[in-house]
Amino acid sequence: MNRHSRIILFLLVVFSVAFLAFNLVPEKQYYPWSDEGYYYRYGSQIEQEGLPGLKKLLSWYAGDEKARYHPAPTRIGYLFIVSILFRIFGPSYVLLGLISFVSFLCFLWISFYFIKKYVDEAAAWHATALLSSSPLLLAMSRRALTDSMINLSWALSFWLFFDFLHPPTQDAAPLKNGAEERESGIVSASADVRPFLEKGTTSVVGLHKPQAKKYFFLIASLAWALLVKEASVILLPLFAFFFLVERKYFNLAVPRIYFWGILLGPIAIAGPCFFVALGGWENIFVAIKAILSTHFDPHYSNQYATVFCVGPWYRYLVDFLLLSPCMMLLFLGQFFWLLLEKKKTLMERYLLFYCVSIFVFFSSLSHTKVVRFVISLEMVIALFAFFYILKISKKVGEGHAAKITLLIIIFLFTTNWLNFYSIFFKTGLLDPISFHLLRTMQFIP
Repeated sequence: MNRHSRIILFLLVVFSVAFLAFNLVPEKQYYPWSDEGYYYRYGSQIEQEGLPGLKKLLSWYAGDEKARYHPAPTRIGYLFIVSILFRIFGPSYVLLGLISFVSFLCFLWISFYFIKKYVDEAAAWHATALLSSSPLLLAMSRRALTDSMINLSWALSFWLFFDFLHPPTQDAAPLKNGAEERESGIVSASADVRPFLEKGTTSVVGLHKPQAKKYFFLIASLAWALLVKEASVILLPLFAFFFLVERKYFNLAVPRIYFWGILLGPIAIAGPCFFVALGGWENIFVAIKAILSTHFDPHYSNQYATVFCVGPWYRYLVDFLLLSPCMMLLFLGQFFWLLLEKKKTLMERYLLFYCVSIFVFFSSLSHTKVVRFVISLEMVIALFAFFYILKISKKVGEGHAAKITLLIIIFLFTTNWLNFYSIFFKTGLLDPISFHLLRTMQFIP
């Protein structure tokens, strides 16, 4: 990757970050009865009363059906951070937005670090530029909600799990470690645009002695994700299942005993935290029952959720197409191309599995048809879009693939950013509900 391309992509990322830094959602746009208002209330009460305040909130949430129209006060991994900051700086909606913004910055750094580690620097810069322009990520990174921190915790767990399965010292990507000159500054002349392993490779040369530090970080990251949002529990069986499949069918040389650590280790860490914070197992079960009722109670009476947050399984696809149409089309191209490939690399299998699993899980719930609930898919969308751009660049611009790739990335960045500006910033839209998106974009009156 040449220096000029690196500078251009860096400036694009800086532009998005700087704009967000000076344009968080202002205090006057928040209301006490919004979800942000409830996080403000939770944080303030915990800051003033400590754990007894949290127990009061739990009793209120479990005993009042209308209270369950709003976020659960059990998200202690987020709320304790809020309460500490409220104690230091004073309660403020803008401070909640700043937490989202900092989470977004950390997410970009983690994405860049691991993509560079497992693909190469060019892929890291291009994909990070796409992520920094995502209308959904930008919108959630200036709001006083948990979505940006949830996205950070899931992205960290996603990459740490892959890092645990696939250390770069043993199966380094040909895009990164190939000895050949890189054609057009992006990929080597002999490397396939499919990353992470040589074409046709279907097994992983064994990680015979997983590093204890990596394993501990993975479990700690998953435990933190559980503390930030209860839905993070789905990551445990998904990662454990993928681990078993890779061992059985693709010769993953990691001892089976780590399966139980992945499945139960985060609970062993998060469980005592909930026990102390909520005041015992009885309160934990009360919280679980209350949270489950919002998804599985047939008599759930939240009119807003039943009108605006339900819909068909493809609603997420429609919303992503409204927000990032060009990038989403590129993602779909890479997605279906991979489905037709007989032999897939570890990363290809992992990305496909994660994408489909998260999509199916949230589609199966009753009142979650809001695109921000699947914000963690943005990382997969950006990576797949970049890989498909590489295919296009090599096809249409032999010898100029790097320039064509850069131009396409700049185009996608521009269209994404303009969509963010027109849909969210200019109109003041906060929640990317399908109805609001369609009306804002004048598809419906």
